[in-house]
Amino acid sequence: MKFRNIIFDCDSTLTTIEGLDEIARRKGMLEQVEVITQQGMDGEISYKISFQKRWLEIVRPTKEDLQWLGEFYIKNLTPGVAEVIARLKSEEINIFILSHVPELSIKILADYLDLPKENVFAVPIEFNQDSVMSVPEAFLEIIDNFKDRITREICTDGPTVMVGDGMTDYEAGKYADLFIGFGGVAIRPKLKKLCQFYIEEPRLQPVVDIVL
Repeated sequence: MKFRNIIFDCDSTLTTIEGLDEIARRKGMLEQVEVITQQGMDGEISYKISFQKRWLEIVRPTKEDLQWLGEFYIKNLTPGVAEVIARLKSEEINIFILSHVPELSIKILADYLDLPKENVFAVPIEFNQDSVMSVPEAFLEIIDNFKDRITREICTDGPTVMVGDGMTDYEAGKYADLFIGFGGVAIRPKLKKLCQFYIEEPRLQPVVDIVL
């Protein structure tokens, strides 16, 4: 199959870090965040509640924090990202980033990778008078299905591949023509069992071998 589109998750896929954890570590809040993250992974709370508690109640990142994170992503790219992006572009495949991270940070990364900003789908944000991030309530109402919605939309344009490391990526990938699990940063045993294609090498090049 000739693919027209490829969608990448950001954290632990295009980059070797988890963005929220890095901001929380920088602000001395990582332990608090990890408790909520685990509750979400255990199914005790919805993703919406997990997002609100971690991003909006505990960490409360400023514009400066998110700009810092965008630059930190660039310093922590997964090996092979630049080569993979270049090869996919040479095959005229549209490249998208789909992430639950605030869009300011993701757009800094996308700009570095020379991807159009309109191909970035991330969390829309606003800032209050203290430069602290907030998220429109309308978006929070759909955040649990955000990745699914965007993947379905992109798929209407042609055969599509989804690449990601987590279960939200896998669920969204059900709407794509192919899902590739990426365990090159962190192996998720539950996800690995579900995937036809699962990359454990700590580099992104195998994506090209699968897609092309």
